[in-house]
Amino acid sequence: MMLASRNLSLSCLSICFAAALLVAVPGRAVEFPSHPPQRPLPVPSRRPLPSGDLRYVSPTGDDSASGEQAQPWRTITFAIRQLQPGQTLLLRGGVYHEHVVCEAQGTAEQPITLRSAPGELAIIDGGLPEFLLQPENAWTPVADGAPHEYRSVRAYPNLGARADTTNLLGAFADSMVPLHGYRFLTDLRSDNEYFSAIEAGKTEAGSGIYCGPGLFYDAETGHIHVRLDHTTQLALKSDNYRGETDPRRLPLIVAGMAGGSPLSLQGARFVQLQDLVVRGSRSATVSVSRCTNITFDGVTSYGGQAAMGVVDSAGLRLWNCALRGIAAPWTYRGSLKYRAIEARIFSASSWAPTGSDNHDFELAHSEFTDCVDGVFIGNVRNVRFHHNLVDNVSDDGIFLTATTAYDGTTPGGNVRIYQNRFARCLTVFAFGVGHGRQRMTEHGYQTGAGVSIYRNLFDLRSPVMYQQPIKEAIDIGTFGRLAGDHGGPLWEPMAIYQNTILQHEGPFRNYYCGGLGGHLGPGSKRRVLNNLLVQEVGSLGGVLPPVIPPVDKNPPPAVPEEPDDPLADLLDPEKPPRPSLINPPPDAKPPGLLSKVPLPIDFQADGNLQWCYGAPTSAEVLLGRFRRSAAFEASKVWYPAGWTSHDLVFDPLFVHFSLFDPPNTPCDPRLTDKSPAIDAGVPLASDWEDPLRSQDAGRPDIGAFPLGSTAWDVGVNGRMRVDGVAVDAPSVTPSPDGFVLQDPAVLGERFAARNEVKVAMVEGYPAFDAPLLSYVLRRQGATVEEFEKTWLPTTEYAQYHAVVITGDLARAKMEPHQFSADDLKRVRAYLEGGGVLLLTRGGRALFATAEGTNFLVEHAGEKPQRLSTDPLQLLLPKHAWTSHLQGRTPNWINDRNVSPLKATQGEKIIGGPDKATLLRLPLGKGSLIYVGWETAVSLPSGRDGSSVPEETRYEEQLQVLSKIAAAIVDR
Repeated sequence: MMLASRNLSLSCLSICFAAALLVAVPGRAVEFPSHPPQRPLPVPSRRPLPSGDLRYVSPTGDDSASGEQAQPWRTITFAIRQLQPGQTLLLRGGVYHEHVVCEAQGTAEQPITLRSAPGELAIIDGGLPEFLLQPENAWTPVADGAPHEYRSVRAYPNLGARADTTNLLGAFADSMVPLHGYRFLTDLRSDNEYFSAIEAGKTEAGSGIYCGPGLFYDAETGHIHVRLDHTTQLALKSDNYRGETDPRRLPLIVAGMAGGSPLSLQGARFVQLQDLVVRGSRSATVSVSRCTNITFDGVTSYGGQAAMGVVDSAGLRLWNCALRGIAAPWTYRGSLKYRAIEARIFSASSWAPTGSDNHDFELAHSEFTDCVDGVFIGNVRNVRFHHNLVDNVSDDGIFLTATTAYDGTTPGGNVRIYQNRFARCLTVFAFGVGHGRQRMTEHGYQTGAGVSIYRNLFDLRSPVMYQQPIKEAIDIGTFGRLAGDHGGPLWEPMAIYQNTILQHEGPFRNYYCGGLGGHLGPGSKRRVLNNLLVQEVGSLGGVLPPVIPPVDKNPPPAVPEEPDDPLADLLDPEKPPRPSLINPPPDAKPPGLLSKVPLPIDFQADGNLQWCYGAPTSAEVLLGRFRRSAAFEASKVWYPAGWTSHDLVFDPLFVHFSLFDPPNTPCDPRLTDKSPAIDAGVPLASDWEDPLRSQDAGRPDIGAFPLGSTAWDVGVNGRMRVDGVAVDAPSVTPSPDGFVLQDPAVLGERFAARNEVKVAMVEGYPAFDAPLLSYVLRRQGATVEEFEKTWLPTTEYAQYHAVVITGDLARAKMEPHQFSADDLKRVRAYLEGGGVLLLTRGGRALFATAEGTNFLVEHAGEKPQRLSTDPLQLLLPKHAWTSHLQGRTPNWINDRNVSPLKATQGEKIIGGPDKATLLRLPLGKGSLIYVGWETAVSLPSGRDGSSVPEETRYEEQLQVLSKIAAAIVDR
């Protein structure tokens, strides 16, 4: 079957395109006019129909119909709104050109299900239909353009475009290989394919660089440009583009900013999505926001900015899902990071936690592939990540740092990563603070609740699309590593055990065990036990961290045989944290930073086997010097046997491993019965999770595979063994019943309660405190609707329990930016009826009219001629909002950024005789609250180091905002 015919009719082209997705038909060869698919394409599922109430939707249906099988609805969004708990919506096969919004509310006993009909494949497509259905009529050649450059016949003025950015993303519809989203027309038209010849900075247009077939949006004309010219790089070999160059001859997916995500779940509860394809997005293809208990089972999502983005949600499960990024076979990291967008595959972490952050996720039997960045789960609490394939990620594979929230908490951690296959990742586990921060405490930098990494296979022998080789090079020369960071943050507490690691070259600075013994700063906590590492070339890692003894010189015992290991508690969400150097008791004396004594490094390493086929060595050469040193004896303070005392440096004698196999050839890293790794590991605490413990008789065998074990399956329906071998007859791995929340009833009540309190956040410019105020309100369970540089009419105040106005409205060029006489009447009625109006220092200008001044005088007291110069004081030390100050007037009260309001009446909490900088004015059942300073001024910033006094100064102010938020929500 061919899709390259020049004159296919609309209907014929649609049929051929749908058939082109069904590539796994036995005995039928499929040709691809563009490029062979990078990954298996989705096919219809034979999942049986559930019992119960069924409803139907079809591309040829009618929304005025009944929704029954003979009278299906037409649009998915309409159909979802008709569903009741326990019902299933069956999507008939075909392409749905919609931006679907799902707000369905099922229950634990009666979830709502959206799925393809058995034997059919439903595709939700957010792209522009004409480029898919009528490509022969959609494009015209550009006479003065580059070779094979075409322009859309129509102009598209409403794509939501922004200047100097990538406004379009897309893919070849036959193979779903991504198209490059060009930032610069110069790049699209360039005959240069190398970064070294751009003649400008890597983010500047310069003379341009052609990054392969792609799209560009001309914001001035509204036209879309496309170029499908071939690439000619020697190092790419068969991965060069060699397909059709005329876009009129093949269907394309073309998606812009407008419309947002093709599939958005907003506030949904107890919803199951099964056997669907979602594609065509510049933003996140699937967006999940404020949801609970959502299961994706058998869903394929082709990424935009992300294949899936999740915020403020709990109880998310991915099972048998394929999430694909935007990297084509010819795409390097720099092509996306500097010349397009730095996309992610799965994004569930932000630099600034929101206050109702993600928790309780299970990502299993799924595939995360082909992007510049991978899976961001650092700020998610309680994650199970298992039986997955993570492959072809040219930068950060799994991002794990749990950044500090505005209130000093760390939302992320208790992440368990096991039985996965990781391949072709530049940095498998990445850490960094970015625009967030790691809070400094008296006991060191604050981290999350820990990470366990066990029984995984890391196959890092193949090149990574990171550094583009020079023009004359015939090979790509960058290879992956186990872990790394951005900006030197403290890595999360980690237990790394029973893994098998295959890598091409030696670790950075020869750090121990492939780098797992590096990047350990004061306050770090890490266990590296029973891992098997094989290297092809270069020096093995033998450099261990410095031994810094504990401050009190009496740490809890940490012998591997002892089940009561301190990290076990740290990684167990059911156990309260035991007092330790990372979780100190309340009465502990501050060590480290305040006493100038170095904080300890709580590290243990033993039972690991290392070997390099290209440069054989011995344990004496690699570790002998350390074992004879004073550092080895000092390490016994942490680990009585001494670090590395049971380590081996021997050929592990795998079933099959050869340096002479072609690139990307799977090996068999299981142990033969002659392997020195058998019974050579150290015993682990019994409460450390290990799914293969029952298969490992005697002492632990080193590595991921106990002797005699089989290689388990990973990915969608187990279609690949963990060693990379394709499975001939993959079988469906059914998703377990139920959801992953530890306490669905309690968490469901929390999310329901949050929806009852709505707060409007009106943001002027600058509005530095807006994120902090939004955070503390969400933390208390409120739903915050943000109006950035947008006036909220006072006629709409009644929809909200509270209205917060922060920042300078005039500088934001908002009109109006002051209350009119009619506005003031409505504000008065709103407050007297029980509403709350919260103003920060910029909000005073709302009352800068004669009527506004009179309003304030009426409620705050007579206007004095001139404010006194007396310093501000804590006037109500026992007030609930300031009780944590313990009667002390802190120095920040009189900072330059503090701006008091003239007031002689009301509840003056911080102020003077004729002024207040923290004020509550009761009006009927409601109140006007004024906070006359900016807390964000004191917020310790990003990567810059902070001190305990700086953190304390900031947190005192944030507690005031938090208590105000609690009063708003609980009133």
